[in-house]
Amino acid sequence: MAAHAHTLHAHGEIAAPSADVWAVITDVERFGEILRSVQDSQLLTDGAYDVGTRWRESRHFFDHKGVEEIEVIEINPGIHTMHRTVIDKDVIVTAYNLTSIHNVTRLSITATAHMEARGLASYAVWRMFGGLDKAQTHKMMEHDIEDFAAEVARRTTSASDSSAS
Repeated sequence: MAAHAHTLHAHGEIAAPSADVWAVITDVERFGEILRSVQDSQLLTDGAYDVGTRWRESRHFFDHKGVEEIEVIEINPGIHTMHRTVIDKDVIVTAYNLTSIHNVTRLSITATAHMEARGLASYAVWRMFGGLDKAQTHKMMEHDIEDFAAEVARRTTSASDSSAS
């Protein structure tokens, strides 16, 4: 059977240095507070954010709504990170890339659903009804960027308020 993968991409600019953005996008334990699309997030591993860091979160992503376990599979600190989760038979890989120009960071998110393990009938049904879900997932990714930007702004404001006291 031919490979079946679907990729979605979203990007936005955050008015902050990439180090500030990196601190937020790697704060996976707080995703339930930071991201409106995540109802709950629970860190499963100890130590700093790195390859192998795992957490469980509840959100609606591609054709799945519920709890999923996510693992960091690649990292270039401050620049790039990649997460992987398996939902039913699908493998979802999400990449986050940061590009900094002066004090503005462009955050790009690319999510790819690898559906090679689906049977032909299951894949055909997804093709018929999955378009709406792809649109909802893309909107969720855009919201994630907005939410990351809002959290960076909150932390920046909080830090400057503390230093002014």
